[in-house]
Amino acid sequence: MKHRTRVVCTLGRTVAGGERAQDAGTYIAGLVVAGMDVARLNLAHARGAVEFMAGRTPDYSRERASMEAVRRAASSAGVERHVAILLDLQGAKVRVTLPESHRFGGLSFDAGATLRMRLTLTPEPDELSCDASERILRALREAVAEHGTVSVAFGDGEPLLDCAEVDGDIAVLCAAAAGVLRSRKGVNFLGVVPEIEPKMRLRDRIDIAALALPAALRGEADFLALSFLRSVDDLRALRAFCRSAIAFFRRGEDPDDAEDAQLFRDLDERCPELRARYAESPERLRIVAKIETRAATRHLDGILAEADAVMVARSDLSLRCSPEDVPRLQKDIIRRARLLGRPAIVATQMLGHMEHATSPTRSEAADVFNAVLDGSDALMLSAETAIGAYPHEAVHTLRAIATAAEEWEEARQVGRDFVLSHLGKQIEALRAAQQRLPGWVDVTDRITLEAVRIAEGLGLAAIVAVSRSGNTARLIARFDPLVPVVAIVPNERVARRLAIVGSVRGVVAAGDTEEESLVAGLERAVEAGLLTDGSRVLVVGSREGDPRGATTAIAIRRVRSDAADA
Repeated sequence: MKHRTRVVCTLGRTVAGGERAQDAGTYIAGLVVAGMDVARLNLAHARGAVEFMAGRTPDYSRERASMEAVRRAASSAGVERHVAILLDLQGAKVRVTLPESHRFGGLSFDAGATLRMRLTLTPEPDELSCDASERILRALREAVAEHGTVSVAFGDGEPLLDCAEVDGDIAVLCAAAAGVLRSRKGVNFLGVVPEIEPKMRLRDRIDIAALALPAALRGEADFLALSFLRSVDDLRALRAFCRSAIAFFRRGEDPDDAEDAQLFRDLDERCPELRARYAESPERLRIVAKIETRAATRHLDGILAEADAVMVARSDLSLRCSPEDVPRLQKDIIRRARLLGRPAIVATQMLGHMEHATSPTRSEAADVFNAVLDGSDALMLSAETAIGAYPHEAVHTLRAIATAAEEWEEARQVGRDFVLSHLGKQIEALRAAQQRLPGWVDVTDRITLEAVRIAEGLGLAAIVAVSRSGNTARLIARFDPLVPVVAIVPNERVARRLAIVGSVRGVVAAGDTEEESLVAGLERAVEAGLLTDGSRVLVVGSREGDPRGATTAIAIRRVRSDAADA
């Protein structure tokens, strides 16, 4: 197995120089060949919700076309090449919208320039605006009246302008230095203006009900990322909203929330095909919790218990915390995610210089290297692949730096027994605090830990996890094994969900019994180049009659052998 760290790439509409991509299929296929494991679609750029709020039928054809292109590229990339799709909600983040004439290329301004930005949820095509609510507009007026000026940061903190006047619903911004505004970048009113709405925004609810949830149910998408959550209550609210949408579009049941009921009725009227998209067999929604607020860092344990994966969203986190706090928070979030077996993604400016250059800076290379050593499952590229001039080169570069960190054996091997024992004790303490978990959870924790110790101690070729849900492989991966993990799973959906987990490669093989699945899966893994004929592997799984989700059995097998080798 070549790589441990997974690569998440943000898909965009443009390529070098701001030109519209002449062949989106070639662009996406190139990302897959370069090493993309997860394709991220940022729904902040989707037009469907905007169209719906303007009284039109929402059109998500561009997003669906991108998802189809990812599936085609993955199927053409080789045996057992599974690429997951992550749909990223805008959340409560306020974003700037440029006039139509500046949508591509941005809006340049000189030092001393004055810009007028309207705060509105319904912008006009020819105006500079941001999608701030009346609540935020009112808070901005009060802050300017009290403090005289408010700093307004765009994107990751640059450019930074000052607001010293609010004229009706227009913020008058003054530029101390020259810069460029780019459409749909985040807008942060620093320090004094509340930016987190008390309820999931209408735009997100439209994107979920009309696109993300039916796509997840149909297997077209694999993860949904929730932005700007503050506590586990936000995750539960998302799941409750999804249950309400399923109940309405499948059984005609109105939700208790009057606004949601009206939204579903309006969507049903304008999108007659939507009920059919909900008709597939249900899948539990897989949620990636984006940690980008102070509140989320304070409620991290509850969030991790409810979420399926976590993202360290360093851009917005750095605007809400001191810059010196972010590296510590990154390490702490990754460590705590590992204890529960939750995959951890590190995002923002991994290779920012490569948005316009063919190579990264030395500090970026060090940042990527250290994120791998921190134990990240995946690293994410944003503008580098969405609008950057060298998207495929950025993926190659990220992969090369991550591989160099993975191959630095001294960092991973020194004190290995101590590391595993320490992790094991931390997990024991965590389980003791989670008093209502079934007893077999402790057995699964112990078996997965010992599997790593045995495989490393005997120098086996791999750990093979036979799993219906992929959970066993995910729990093994949290110990960052020095040997690869091959997960034999029953279908493509489970294999794609493992594309976000470091060290793990999924192999699809379904049999009537676990033994049949194992034999077929080993053959498939050899065909895919993940295992070698004659090599010895450690097989981890369950026995007949075990509770669903339990991992209780270990055996050493030789690949192509029908019987246990030891």
